[in-house]
Amino acid sequence: MKHDSKSIEMKLALISRIIVIFAMVFAASAAIVIWTQGVILFVAGLSIFSALLWLVNLVVPGLLMIFKYPNLAYAWLHGRNPIVYSSTSWDLLPNSKREVAYFDSIVTFLMAVAFIVWAISENL
Repeated sequence: MKHDSKSIEMKLALISRIIVIFAMVFAASAAIVIWTQGVILFVAGLSIFSALLWLVNLVVPGLLMIFKYPNLAYAWLHGRNPIVYSSTSWDLLPNSKREVAYFDSIVTFLMAVAFIVWAISENL
C-alpha cells in the first residue's frame, strides 16, 4: 500500500509541532514547580524529559536529510517553526530555501550529537 507523500509530510509536521509544544509545556511546568518550591525529583524529571524532547526535535531533521528524505525533513522543520519554513512542497522550493533547510538540519544535528557526546563524557 503506497502512502501519499503529502499526508506523510503533514503528519510529520504535526508530530514535530506536538513535540515542540510538549517540550515547552514540560519546561514551563518545571519552572512553575521550581517557583512554587516543589519536589526536586519531579522538577528533575520534567526538565530531563523536556531536554530529551528538544534533542529529538533537533536530531530528526538531520537524520532525515542524511537518509535522503529532504521533503520529510522540511516538513519536520515546518512543524518546528512554521514562521520560517512555509508549507510549500519541497519540489516547489527555490534552491536558496533548500540550502537553508539542509544547513539548518545538518548543523542542528551535529550540535545535538556534540552535546550528547559531551554530556556522556562528563557523566562517565
